[in-house]
Amino acid sequence: LFRSQYELREVTRFEDFAAQCRYFVEAAAGYRADFVLFPEMLTHQLLSATPGKSGASAAKALAAHTDRYVKFFAELAVKAQVNVIAGSHFTAVKDGTQNIAYLFRRDGSVGKQPKIHVTPSEKQGWSILPGDAIEVFDTDKGKIAIQICYDIEFPEPTRLAVERGAKIVFVPFCTDD
Repeated sequence: LFRSQYELREVTRFEDFAAQCRYFVEAAAGYRADFVLFPEMLTHQLLSATPGKSGASAAKALAAHTDRYVKFFAELAVKAQVNVIAGSHFTAVKDGTQNIAYLFRRDGSVGKQPKIHVTPSEKQGWSILPGDAIEVFDTDKGKIAIQICYDIEFPEPTRLAVERGAKIVFVPFCTDD
């Protein structure tokens, strides 16, 4: 595992964000890591390239980057031959927006885990909707699960994932303390 100490920096375009992420994935590949874990809300730095947005409109602005985000990380995971948990990203879903962690496997396949327990600030400030399923992902290194930040504070999701065979639980998080 290569855990990055990622600093959210101001960016003016998606390519700046991509270059910063590429650096960490390529560094992990140099160490022959099997997994790279980025922090929750990784793409929030893209808000610096879309000034004037806040709350639900900012969440929608971030969700507009989903296709580029998925394409970029899927290609990067294959090229670097590293499984990438690319933090989490606000993603448009049928009824609104969810905070979703994406797993980009080095074979090119993609998995998704929505955040189950959204925080009051996510719900009220960003209009984020909770997910309702615990996923267990097959990887070339065994079964894994992803619990986004606040989700790990509740034992049931992890217990269910372990009962379904998860051997590693990855936790992308963003917290003030």
